[in-house]
Amino acid sequence: MQQMEVKPYVFFTIIILAIVLAIGVFLTVIYLQNRPPDTMQTITVEGQEIVVKPALESQVVIMPQPAPESVQPTGGEPPAQIAATEPPPPPPTETPIPPTAVPDEYIFINHVVIGTDTLYSLSRQYNTSIPLMARFGISSAVMIVGNTLSIPVANPGHCPGYRPIVVLQGDTPSGISARAGITLEEFGRINGLDANYSIYETQVVCIP
Repeated sequence: MQQMEVKPYVFFTIIILAIVLAIGVFLTVIYLQNRPPDTMQTITVEGQEIVVKPALESQVVIMPQPAPESVQPTGGEPPAQIAATEPPPPPPTETPIPPTAVPDEYIFINHVVIGTDTLYSLSRQYNTSIPLMARFGISSAVMIVGNTLSIPVANPGHCPGYRPIVVLQGDTPSGISARAGITLEEFGRINGLDANYSIYETQVVCIP
């Protein structure tokens, strides 16, 4: 069997290729070891920043643009702010002035009934009248010794500057004014009577 002869130039070519391949592998290893980490590169396209990541995916990230800042006026003073307008306050409410209160015609005096008391004696003692006492529930039925009665009498506060009296049965404006020594017209003016000088029993009237 005849042995195949290897030509010298083929042998040298294989050796050269092996050396080149070894050098390429060596350089690749060195590059991979010394390569900087992936970084992001920013480029500007038509006034807009675009970030390019040099990776196999070739991702492109568009950076959002910051909002434009407000432009200050050239005078160096900040722009005037518009103050919020508040509704005007409501007008003050006027408090009505109450009319002058007129004191009640009557006041009440407590009285403890004793054995000699009668309705007539009580009316004379307190310058009141039996019909006026009856209006407030005082009758012979309550005239019991030891009972406390509230006797209604004319209120002096009802006639400031004058003397109050209780109109009795049979009293008339002319009769009261004559006893008081004043005219009928003056009596009517003091008591605010109508044109007819009308009065009624148990009413409190004022005289000088």
